[in-house]
Amino acid sequence: MQMVRLVYVLPLLFIFFSTNHLFAARTELISKATSGGSADGRSQDPSISSNARYIVFDSAASDLVTDKTTSYSDIFLYDRTTGSLTRINIPETDSEADGHSENAEISADGTVVAFSSSASNLLDSDTEWYRKI
Repeated sequence: MQMVRLVYVLPLLFIFFSTNHLFAARTELISKATSGGSADGRSQDPSISSNARYIVFDSAASDLVTDKTTSYSDIFLYDRTTGSLTRINIPETDSEADGHSENAEISADGTVVAFSSSASNLLDSDTEWYRKI
């Protein structure tokens, strides 16, 4: 049985991983800036797949991806195997969400992510500003 312990340090997101032995624990910075250093804003509310490969979280940092121009919080998916970080609350037609996206949860197998958002442009048919899941 794997033990996963989370440690929140704002504005960064650190995650402790341990597999059966306390001595095997290591700390990994998940919310890295594209430069490789610390992000310039908060990252919070992580959710981890059951095999600890995938981690989703929300962040208002502007330097986690190169094309972020808003101050809204976005949802990010980190793959611990490949080291890739992907913003996943991308509208169908626009480049960025026009509202906050938060409270992401990932399924046990890492194939489904749910989150709430006040953005009105994530779907073409959506014109309301109230929060949706």
